[in-house]
Amino acid sequence: MRSYRIVALQSTAIIAIIYLLASLVLNAQVRTRSQNSNKLELSETLARLIGASQSVGTGPSVRTGPTVGTGPTVGTGPTVGTGPTGVGTFGGLSTVDPDEDLERFPVAYWWVSQNKALPNDRSIPKLPRRYFDTTQAIQARLGGSDFTIAGATVKAGRWIVAISDAETIHDTRVLEAGELILLPVVLGVFFIFSYLVGRRAVAPIDESRKRLLTFTADASHELRTPISVIEAEVGSALMRERDAKTYREVLTSVSQETRRLSTIVEELLWLARFDSSPRRPSFDLVDLSAMASSCARRFSSIAQGKGITIQVVEPPEGDAIINAPPEWLDRLITTLVDNACKYGPENSTVKIEVGGKQDYGPYVAVHDQGPGISETERERIFERFHRANEYYSGTGLGLAIADAVVKATGGRWEVGSSPLGGAKMKVSW
Repeated sequence: MRSYRIVALQSTAIIAIIYLLASLVLNAQVRTRSQNSNKLELSETLARLIGASQSVGTGPSVRTGPTVGTGPTVGTGPTVGTGPTGVGTFGGLSTVDPDEDLERFPVAYWWVSQNKALPNDRSIPKLPRRYFDTTQAIQARLGGSDFTIAGATVKAGRWIVAISDAETIHDTRVLEAGELILLPVVLGVFFIFSYLVGRRAVAPIDESRKRLLTFTADASHELRTPISVIEAEVGSALMRERDAKTYREVLTSVSQETRRLSTIVEELLWLARFDSSPRRPSFDLVDLSAMASSCARRFSSIAQGKGITIQVVEPPEGDAIINAPPEWLDRLITTLVDNACKYGPENSTVKIEVGGKQDYGPYVAVHDQGPGISETERERIFERFHRANEYYSGTGLGLAIADAVVKATGGRWEVGSSPLGGAKMKVSW
């Protein structure tokens, strides 16, 4: 659980850095585009003002300065309130309310002549002298507000034009505020998403690790038991001289434990090969009826030793065909019949039932008259090394192998009670 959070936090931190860098790039692009738009408007405004000045011929000249109340006369310079001759009403491009917020002015401009700057409106802030000679667009702060200003020279003086950067600043701040509000949402959603994805991706690996640890612990326990018995029997026999009968009993016990050890090792190797599955066997068409009959013949001698009768119920010929590896299915049916004979009492019946297409799909079911499987044990019988009944010997790997085969071939289990009185183990495809 802790590793999931660490991975999710690391991923979220990376996303946060990417998000911030992308925001900086986006903000810079928005700011640059807005500034370029302002510069274009400045150029157009300057061009109109220069054109209006040149239409007079020689342009306005400011020799004596403005005369308040009389207006300009060509050759005498502009009068405050009317502007240079030929431009019309001074400025002629916008009307500004003196009570309006300065930051909302679209464009402000000044006529500069004789070291004086006349604004196009009385509410326009005073232009500092350091900007009188401005030519290319630059950033300036006028009257407590940010502007982009540019200027151009005509015969009688200079035009200085300024456009407010308030809209650019406002758009940038709105964008930054939106990004800051969105940032925790994005990071929170990504953290949850990466946590869930990481947990889901790592879950199979974690589950495999747990299963491997459990499997290793169980395997070591199961292998240790027969080895301990063998060591104890041999050690006891070697402690002193014994008669032939005692040695025979010791060797018989050692032989039994050796077979048990061999069975465990064989089944462990089969599961290991199956789990690693570097090379799957070929799938062929298999007749379940023929395989069930073959299995019944192999177990006939074992069944006779306990007086068990094995019955095979088959569908019409060729009706129970599935596509699967033959050796896998043989292992599956062998395991089911072996368990039925092992848990069935003496002089009982084991029935192998095979169904075909008319039975809603091929299936094989094995019935016995043993103690059955309780409902609480039915979910655990396929666990490796788990034995539902401790009174019967076994490795606890048989049904685990059978379950692996069923899952690999697309089958499904049905574990229940048999009409014979014992357990019913059914596999359908």
